[in-house]
Amino acid sequence: MNMRDQGSTRVIKRYSNRKLYDTESSRYVTLNDISGLVKSGVEVGIIDNSTREDITSVVLAQIILEAEKNRGETSINVLRRIIQSGGETISELIARKAGPKKPDRKPRDGKQILKGLSESAQRSIDELQAKVDEFVSAAVTSSPVAKSVHSELISLQDRIKQLEDRLRKLRKGLGDGF
Repeated sequence: MNMRDQGSTRVIKRYSNRKLYDTESSRYVTLNDISGLVKSGVEVGIIDNSTREDITSVVLAQIILEAEKNRGETSINVLRRIIQSGGETISELIARKAGPKKPDRKPRDGKQILKGLSESAQRSIDELQAKVDEFVSAAVTSSPVAKSVHSELISLQDRIKQLEDRLRKLRKGLGDGF
């Protein structure tokens, strides 16, 4: 899918650090945000920023599988069942799983199940991302090396500013011919 040709598609870029960037709102987003967009009917396309590969299906599958895992099912079991089902769609699998035990289940229930799966997967991913961010932040702020590097960067920034000021004065002194 060439998302540039699809004016109504909201483009989300995934960077090498796995962060997701919404090009329309010019901000980083979470899988939960993407799930919300999809649920509200927004056509979303996710591309890998470095390869320009369309990874929409991978990210949406990740949302669904994480939700499944939160419901107590392992992702491996879910994937096995999908593969074993052959050509059945996920909606057909859900309907078949419901079987005659639940005749009151409507076809729309599959969408509600997927919605619940998506929401719980996003919560798990958000929690994991927060823990990783917290761990990295704690490691960086407690590291003497990081503090030293930070101090050096500030010193270098000050020195560059001084050199820029001197260069500006030199240019001014030589006139517009420089």
